[in-house]
Amino acid sequence: DAAQSTWESASRQSLRSVGPGTAVPVNVPGAAMATKVTLSGQNHQGKTTDAQVTYIRQGRRLYQAAVYGHPLPEDALGPFFDKLRVTP
Repeated sequence: DAAQSTWESASRQSLRSVGPGTAVPVNVPGAAMATKVTLSGQNHQGKTTDAQVTYIRQGRRLYQAAVYGHPLPEDALGPFFDKLRVTP
């Protein structure tokens, strides 16, 4: 989808990501589609930063939920992303 590709590209550019990242489909209740992307790059200060980003599609709407850090706070990722829901 063009909108998601554009948003992903903008996320990679802002993070100065050196690669496309790893994308996998995920289940988000109520969503037509959801994709989790893991990125590595640098923040605006040039420090190493990682991101886990989930793009969620429902109808014509596209949402993004993201966590940034280095290292990523593994103990917070599950509780945050597992609570994502899309309601009509």
